[in-house]
Amino acid sequence: MFNWLLLFLQAFANFGFFNLTLLFALMLILFFGYRLIASTRKRNKANSRLLFEANATVQLKDQVANDLDTELLRRNRELRQKSRELLQKNILLEQQALELVSRNALLKKQQEQILRLNVLLEIEHVPINLSNTYKSKISTDFDEAEFVHQYPNKEACYQFLANAKWQNGYNCVKCGNSNYCKGKTPYNRRCTKCAYEESILHHTIFENNRIPIEKAFYLLYLMYSNKGAISSHKLAETLGIRQSTCWTYANRIRKIMHERKKEIKGIDKMGWQNLVVYK
Repeated sequence: MFNWLLLFLQAFANFGFFNLTLLFALMLILFFGYRLIASTRKRNKANSRLLFEANATVQLKDQVANDLDTELLRRNRELRQKSRELLQKNILLEQQALELVSRNALLKKQQEQILRLNVLLEIEHVPINLSNTYKSKISTDFDEAEFVHQYPNKEACYQFLANAKWQNGYNCVKCGNSNYCKGKTPYNRRCTKCAYEESILHHTIFENNRIPIEKAFYLLYLMYSNKGAISSHKLAETLGIRQSTCWTYANRIRKIMHERKKEIKGIDKMGWQNLVVYK
């Protein structure tokens, strides 16, 4: 630092104040000129970088646009292909639907034929000695309101069955014991000796029953009151159960009525009770 001061004083002494001022001004010009050149270079470099980035961005946009166009074309081709496939499937489904309609129509005709055959079979199963009068109209020997009032629910029906089954006393079907207690199911009876539980429906016309017992009672009433000459379609409409079920029960009752025609001949409106318990 001291050496620089000596050099400055020596230069001041040699050149004088004016020359030093000129030298200082020249140095300032050189300094600011250098700064200006450096700033210009830096700005040009930044502009070049921005221009490069802008060009890269434009190229990237062009590439993305090209890729999107290519992808759209591929998707469009796939959609057209799938549309053609769906159209072919729709045509096939329409053909199958037409086939199903024709088959349904055929099945409906066959069902009508089966129903007509069932009616004919029911007529054939009616006992030969029945009067034609009972085939054409419902008998008035039974009072329907009285029957419904007497057997309005399953408890009344089961109570009647219990009285009818064991009117002469209880005897176990397995060991013959006459003592019993209540079974697990209401109205069943359990032997106190061998513990066999006898169903209230066992050995009756309602054994293996698959419909409500009150409807089974009413079906028996209708069959007896009409001397068996009532169709399963009428029974199904009256009772609200399937026609095939009514057909099965009706045939069972007709068979028993035919087997016991001598027993029920000439009996009043309560004669249907003789059909309940098997002998």
